[in-house]
Amino acid sequence: MMLPLEVDRTNALRNLISGGVLCALGIGFAILSLMLVNASAPTHNDARIGLSLICPAQIVLLSMVPLIMGAVGTRRRRRTVHPRTLLPPHMECLRHIRWPIRRIVSSNTMADPVLELSASGTRAVVDGVLGLWIQMQEVPQGLLEPMPIQAARPNSGLRTTGNLAVLFLALLLLIPSLFMLLSRGMQPGFGPVVAISLVGLFLIALVKTIIQLPSLQRQLVDVPILGGWARGGLRPLGAVAGPGWVRVGKHVWQAERDILLIRRRGRHSPNTSLEVMLTGDPGTLRFVVAGCDDPMLGRLWSAWLSPEVRPELAIQE
Repeated sequence: MMLPLEVDRTNALRNLISGGVLCALGIGFAILSLMLVNASAPTHNDARIGLSLICPAQIVLLSMVPLIMGAVGTRRRRRTVHPRTLLPPHMECLRHIRWPIRRIVSSNTMADPVLELSASGTRAVVDGVLGLWIQMQEVPQGLLEPMPIQAARPNSGLRTTGNLAVLFLALLLLIPSLFMLLSRGMQPGFGPVVAISLVGLFLIALVKTIIQLPSLQRQLVDVPILGGWARGGLRPLGAVAGPGWVRVGKHVWQAERDILLIRRRGRHSPNTSLEVMLTGDPGTLRFVVAGCDDPMLGRLWSAWLSPEVRPELAIQE
């Protein structure tokens, strides 16, 4: 089923964090101002106290802007569909399904609406922008071999540019530092070791920045070490997808009972970043893939839509 799903608003939590930090800074500044006023003038008047709190009050009021934006964004990112979106009668239960903030949630509070949705024969609900991608997918027939599924954290072009700019500035500082270190030296043999270590760390940071581009992530999926770096440094998902099931630890999602949802992420293109959720009786699992061309999304789709559902293989795996 293709629907205009609510977009994952990736900046919501950042706004909450920045607003909270700014508010805490204003409150701390207010306490410090009151302490200074009390120490300098024990017989202070109300006017002096009011003047000392003007700047902290402005900081606290300023923090309300990102806090409100973050609260609204967080509420909207948890919705599956917009309240004004028209749904078929058998899809109304989709409104009761919420995207979690955490990666994996053991609670099965959404099991009832998921069962109601799966009873209509729906296995997956996908954002409408992926219609062309779905048409190009071929679900293999017969028994499907279990395959590992990994999450990703693809970098946007702006973030990659920022990372490269920071690395360039670090290089400008690194070159004279290495020259001074090697020319003067702190101890015999110690200078070259430090120099080699600094250069090595710089090269590792440069490689990690470049290979986390979505296009390279897709090419390095199964490459040892580099494949882990390319996926963006997320915690290992530990997921295995088989014919009609996905298993993470003791949690097993089944295609005939649970639901797969795929939606866009913020301002990212569907070709660079998508959010995936499995929800049902075992709980909820959400993770990110590097766009619709990510091999992990293709593996998951082939397994979940497999015509031969064999959940018993998840226990044997």
